Amino acid sequence: MRTHSTLPMRSPARVLRPALVAGALAGVTAAVLRRMQHQYAERDTLTGGTVAAMYATYGAHAAALGWAAVGRVGPVRLPRRAARAVGAVLAAGGAAAAVAGARPFGVGRQLSGIDPGALHTAGVYRYSRNPQYLGLGLAATGVALAARSAFAALLSGGVWWTYRRWIPHEEHHLARLFGQEYLTYRANTARWLGTPARPGAPDSTP
Repeated sequence: MRTHSTLPMRSPARVLRPALVAGALAGVTAAVLRRMQHQYAERDTLTGGTVAAMYATYGAHAAALGWAAVGRVGPVRLPRRAARAVGAVLAAGGAAAAVAGARPFGVGRQLSGIDPGALHTAGVYRYSRNPQYLGLGLAATGVALAARSAFAALLSGGVWWTYRRWIPHEEHHLARLFGQEYLTYRANTARWLGTPARPGAPDSTP
């Protein structure tokens, strides 16, 4: 006598679609990063076309994360209330950090990397050299946790990986622009999050 398995079968489309989305995002992101790296190395500014591509990539990541969260793609068994509460705190805190990091730049050319502008070291930049990246990474992680979605978690991991890969290139760019002023700031301020160094304290490493 034959018995039938009661295990749910996952349709190929439900597996293939997230894989295609993740692969496309990874490829586009890598291409945009290479373009940004090349332009910073050649001219220490970004062109309008590159900035448009950068923001389009941000939009694509946000759309994919929203799709994964709303559809709960790749559901993970976590306590619903706890996951939502912790995820909401991370998302809200991350959004606040990103906004605080962007505020000194306004909405103009410096925020987009077209105009070098000035070196900002006050406010939230006393605690993090990269509050915008930190905030967006935390927000993505919070969304993934609140949605209890494995695919959203994968996308948030991609956000952290992208920033970890990009930041060293941006730091070389800032060192060329601002010289010793930036090197001193970098030596005394955490890359992600930390307390400001006390005056006269020895330099710390990232």
